[in-house]
Amino acid sequence: MIATPDELVVKAEVDSVIAPGTEGYFGVLPGHCRFISTLKAGTVRYRQGGEAQLFEVQGGFADVGPEGVTILAQGLKPLGIVVGVGQAITSRKH
Repeated sequence: MIATPDELVVKAEVDSVIAPGTEGYFGVLPGHCRFISTLKAGTVRYRQGGEAQLFEVQGGFADVGPEGVTILAQGLKPLGIVVGVGQAITSRKH
């Protein structure tokens, strides 16, 4: 789940999440151990199948656990969807 103080932006089951923690970017997969982190300005990315959705955040908090990730973000801005992430990397090898 990704939310701002004003609205719920995303509530979905995803394959992975990458977020900009204040100590560096971190990745989360299903069943991850529990932790809480503050977020710095950067890009949050989540993947569903072959698509990655990108958001710019200006800070916030992430609550991570085996049941999922909740991101409470400040200054959230959608950056778009990248389709076929795996295929793009594979097709570069010639």
